[in-house]
Amino acid sequence: MRESIYEKTVELRQELHNHPELSMEEVETKRRLMEFLKVNAPGVEVVDRGRWFYGVYHSDNPDAKNIAFRTEIDALPAGHKCGHD
Repeated sequence: MRESIYEKTVELRQELHNHPELSMEEVETKRRLMEFLKVNAPGVEVVDRGRWFYGVYHSDNPDAKNIAFRTEIDALPAGHKCGHD
């Protein structure tokens, strides 16, 4: 991973950790993650499914398989713990 992308990823993680959203309320978390992928992850198709989304990496190599990514993005209500750690 390029260092500039790594630094942006760390900043995003810290931002999300500082502003956790509970399950079914992850509006800003979802928006920020989708925006981040669209700007910083060439080759990743962001598929919005309403309340949730996923990303699919499409390789330039026609012999390579596509890879789908998903994650939990909700926070836990007790102790200011985040589900996206």
